[in-house]
Amino acid sequence: MNHADADTAALPLVTFILLTYNQERWVRAAVEGALGQDYPNLEIIVSDDCSSDRTFEILQEIKAGYAGPHTLVVRQTERNCGSLLHAADVAGIARGRLLVLAAGDDASKSHRTRVLHDAWKKTGAWGLSSRFDSVDEEGLVLTEGVQADVIESHGFEKFFVAGSGPVRVVHGCTSAYDAQLFRHLHLDESDYILSEDGALSVLVNLLGKDIMHLEDSLVLYRQSSSSLTNNIVRKVLTYADVVRDEKNIERFALSQANRCRLFLRMNEYLGDARVRSVSVPGVTEELRRQEVKMNWFALSPLSKVASLIHGRVEPRWALPRSFGRPLFYFLKSLASRLN
Repeated sequence: MNHADADTAALPLVTFILLTYNQERWVRAAVEGALGQDYPNLEIIVSDDCSSDRTFEILQEIKAGYAGPHTLVVRQTERNCGSLLHAADVAGIARGRLLVLAAGDDASKSHRTRVLHDAWKKTGAWGLSSRFDSVDEEGLVLTEGVQADVIESHGFEKFFVAGSGPVRVVHGCTSAYDAQLFRHLHLDESDYILSEDGALSVLVNLLGKDIMHLEDSLVLYRQSSSSLTNNIVRKVLTYADVVRDEKNIERFALSQANRCRLFLRMNEYLGDARVRSVSVPGVTEELRRQEVKMNWFALSPLSKVASLIHGRVEPRWALPRSFGRPLFYFLKSLASRLN
């Protein structure tokens, strides 16, 4: 064994997990970022959540042509299951002690895994995230060294019993986790949740483990009109755009409601492993908010009024949607053309 091989063997295996879904336009750059990592003892798992575009075909092409130093696995889920179930599915086959997560529309800088590994080894944190550079759809850097808003103003305190201590969260696009965390994550097929970072952050807090934020900027974070959580608002919306956007709002509300149900389950099943407690009233109220938003067009007029009175939806969101889908879709499309 030469010195380079000995140095590699001395480092713990890290798994770089790249999760993709309908990102054919940017997935090559995302995979190139993964394959370009300079951490030597690295397993890379690129997993597609049953994309309807060419994303998985592109991944297979890249796999067929790859002859680099890292272990590369390309696979696909059996069905579209959402980010949290997808991440947990891959974590179940990952061999690394540290799991670095990435999305198929972002790109990781070459030293990302190495910096995260060093911080994890030094601190023992179970959740880590960093700053990022914001880029546009063409990859042009818009802002460097951005600290995610969720780090400072995440609002997750309402999910925990008051006075139980500060709450910290992990920013999804820059996240990494100790692999042990996923042993405490018990999911079922109904847990369709579109953003894994919120659920995993709550789990880390319940277990009383540390979350660390690095000042290094390690990811090129894509601003795009197709993203549910990081989109650029279109100036002009067609009727079809509005219909699609409303379906996405309902889908995201379903995801958030499922996340609340998971928080309540976590509070029960963790048992003695739980260091902190979920605020059942706080989570339940958030669940009700999301259920109202998810089912708004199907609610009776009385239920809509009650939801407004109880503050479960904002009037500026609810009132324009109170006259039925077709009229709302038309008026929103028209308004976008007049702005």
